[in-house]
Amino acid sequence: MTKLSNLPFVLIAILYGLSAGAFGIAYAGLYSDYASLRDGEHVTGTVTHVEPHRTYDAVQIAYGNRHLTAYPRTGEGAALPVGAQVELLASTTGVIRASQLESKCPSLGFLVAAVLGLLGTIAAIVAHRRLRFRGAPQRQPLDIVVEGIARTRNVRLAGVFLFVPIAIGFAIVPLLDPETTLAEGLGMAGLAALSLGIAAWLGAIAYRLRDPRKNPIVELIEHHPADIAWTYIREQRSRGITVLTAMIWKADRRHESIRVVRDDADTLLAELARRAPHAARGYTRELQNQYRADPARWRPAGF
Repeated sequence: MTKLSNLPFVLIAILYGLSAGAFGIAYAGLYSDYASLRDGEHVTGTVTHVEPHRTYDAVQIAYGNRHLTAYPRTGEGAALPVGAQVELLASTTGVIRASQLESKCPSLGFLVAAVLGLLGTIAAIVAHRRLRFRGAPQRQPLDIVVEGIARTRNVRLAGVFLFVPIAIGFAIVPLLDPETTLAEGLGMAGLAALSLGIAAWLGAIAYRLRDPRKNPIVELIEHHPADIAWTYIREQRSRGITVLTAMIWKADRRHESIRVVRDDADTLLAELARRAPHAARGYTRELQNQYRADPARWRPAGF
């Protein structure tokens, strides 16, 4: 029995799982350091030296027989003149000024990202199981088309799973960083809108192909083959990965595309040639120019 591979969902699940683990570990580590400082020893230091710079001041603070160098922004260092007393927090992880404690508390964004990553992993696994497509025991040429459509749908849906969290990430970054400028916030908002737009476009394609056996592509091949003008296999290589796509161009200048595996490519083209013998086959620059000039030139007589 032939089973369609849902590799995109597997990869998305792995990506989400790794992201959830990374954000969870980062939050746990940062919170551990924060808690250690919060519960650390309170000591009093004395400012012994201040060296101003263009954007910050280097402030030497002595406590006991040790020294701490603080780097407040220019202007903030004025509150730490030589001889000033400074409250410090000392722990096994380091020493900080007590006033900086809350800045060491990790953002809840790490925890939220870890939870979203976990939910994304679960959703990708569920999608992998529910959208698994099994062909008939005896495959017919049209079954290859149906499997290719299911593969195309799943790749687009996996893209939705990828771009929606990216859009959310771009949207919340300015909210988590109070120092974000207006220009940076607008840039992040633009990237969020772009990512969400891509997700919506991919989602629309996936929805259109939601039923691999009943959709515009099968309708075209089974019931309106006279509208097919030109077919070929497009091969794209990127970083050692080859992706094959059956391109079906219609006489109205629109096209449909189906993801295929190499073993099915010739069979699919043969089935398209059987159903639309009038259509041009294969890719050449000459055929491309002819199609652009008059895509209806291959339409059979009487249609």
